[in-house]
Amino acid sequence: MYWKDYLGQYEKAIEIAKKHLKLIENRGGTDTFWQHLILAQNYIRLGQDKEARYHATEALKKNPEYTFKWERKGSMYKDPALIEQQIKDLRKAGLTCEGE
Repeated sequence: MYWKDYLGQYEKAIEIAKKHLKLIENRGGTDTFWQHLILAQNYIRLGQDKEARYHATEALKKNPEYTFKWERKGSMYKDPALIEQQIKDLRKAGLTCEGE
């Protein structure tokens, strides 16, 4: 399963990310950056700003070194328009990254 398979399916992406988040936490894991990032993106796309901001904050707590420059270079998406939309959504969710 790849996250890009749920492009445009915001509720489904949230459901799966929440399941992964719970699974990781129940197993004592702490590497939940991607789940929080995905939740932030999809909540903002649904207009649920409070939830989006919470998960954007949590994502940066998990990976304070994250930058949009890295996202542009390492994104699973190949279409630059999709990558820029993703970054725009993350900014709207309150994610600010040094070294863009």
